[in-house]
Amino acid sequence: MARGAMRVEFVKEKGRRYRSRLHRADGVVVEFEGGAWNKVGRRPGELPHDLAHLIVEDELGLREGVWGVLAAGGMFRHATVVAGRRAPKATRHGRDVIDEAGDRIMQAEILTRVVCDACAGALAAGAAAPAAAAPAAAPRRGPGEPPLPDPAA
Repeated sequence: MARGAMRVEFVKEKGRRYRSRLHRADGVVVEFEGGAWNKVGRRPGELPHDLAHLIVEDELGLREGVWGVLAAGGMFRHATVVAGRRAPKATRHGRDVIDEAGDRIMQAEILTRVVCDACAGALAAGAAAPAAAAPAAAPRRGPGEPPLPDPAA
């Protein structure tokens, strides 16, 4: 899945709420509200979940995770176009993008959790990580991309 340039903003709202805003390469701006946080490292020890996703997906080259799907035109129920003009047949294209990504969206979710847990010291030495406990959710890349390295190797 090709992904063009994108800019992401995280806007702090009241309390523990935040809003994520994606500026896509086609000029469309997509926004969604977030509230979940991941524990990482020491104090302050928390990171907005959507920011954790962005970092993990970018660092691991996951092009069909949450942010890659949004950048390519996919839309999730909680996302709203707030600026720009969607292309004709954008709804159909968005569904196709999500269908093409398939299980890789959930794999990005699992990997984000594993990375955050590891950073927080929540994974004990020798403990099975959630991805290892669910072989069907093992990470893989899209067609033509090399496989991810096996963390057990």
